[in-house]
Amino acid sequence: MFSRPALLGPVILIIGLAVGYPIYWFYAASIGEDLVTRWIEERRLEGIEVSHGSIERSGFPLLVRIDVKSPEARSSEHRFQFTSQSLSLEFRPWDFKTLRVEANGAQQLKNISTKTDQNLVFNATGIESVLSFAESDQLSAISVVTNGLQVVDAARGSLLSTKQFLTDIEFPDRPPITHKELAFRVNVFLEGIALPKIEAPLLGNAIQKVRLKAEFLGPLTMNAFPLNLQAWRDAGGTLELPWLSFVWGALDMRANGTVALDQRMRPLGALTADIRGFEEALGALAEAGILRREMLPASRVTLNLLAKTDNSDGRRVLTVPLTAQDGALLVGPIKLTALPPVVPTLR
Repeated sequence: MFSRPALLGPVILIIGLAVGYPIYWFYAASIGEDLVTRWIEERRLEGIEVSHGSIERSGFPLLVRIDVKSPEARSSEHRFQFTSQSLSLEFRPWDFKTLRVEANGAQQLKNISTKTDQNLVFNATGIESVLSFAESDQLSAISVVTNGLQVVDAARGSLLSTKQFLTDIEFPDRPPITHKELAFRVNVFLEGIALPKIEAPLLGNAIQKVRLKAEFLGPLTMNAFPLNLQAWRDAGGTLELPWLSFVWGALDMRANGTVALDQRMRPLGALTADIRGFEEALGALAEAGILRREMLPASRVTLNLLAKTDNSDGRRVLTVPLTAQDGALLVGPIKLTALPPVVPTLR
């Protein structure tokens, strides 16, 4: 049998944990609440008015969860407004380097200015994100999943909607100073993208998927993003695209190149694209009246002479310049679709 002195140590340890851990958990929860209130105060100092309902703690014993009810943020200068049913911050009490942030319920980000080219509204059914911090407490990575994203213009109606929007962002050890230094890397994946029917997109009203790997070069930070895209553009910032691919109807395009923003905040750049399904795309051009039907057979023969066979899948691949300019996406000399501003111009 165990002696009483032998049992005394474990009993004291259990009592210590039973009393001490709840105290530690409440300490960790207070740090989480301080993070939320400090972030709100920092936004106010930047000119962003923040209001919210109650702030509540939960998750004991293995999780700290801070819930902010009915948050709303409004930029007094640029007239942007964000509303959500609730925001939550989660982390393990013993790990302050990994934070999970969720925007629950219906989300809305809208531009309520009447001085911009477009009045855009971004709606989502939910946003989930994970933030990772380095030992220096500098943000090192963000992963975001946006569900049920819809972009609406006040005058033109729905611009696009997508079932799911996944984004991974990686940051360097120090922020960039010149336009040649890395600001951050981005990986993006979208699927089930519905385009506006009123514009009769050339290759149909649905893009099956889009994949993107990009590097933002130049002085750009996530603070006030995407509002600071205009300052980044003015400083000579560019977007390097080592990989861009999308499947739109029969068209399967894979491209790489460099992109910037023009004075109206529209994509401006030059890429090289490998295109599969170009014969079907020619048929769509003829259906849209962009290409005369009598030219269709000769165009197919010409492009097939220029194309090569991919040994991996046996499909014909056409390599062409892909250009974004004057608010349009062009494949060679042919306009494929319009390109609206990525964000409304602010002046």
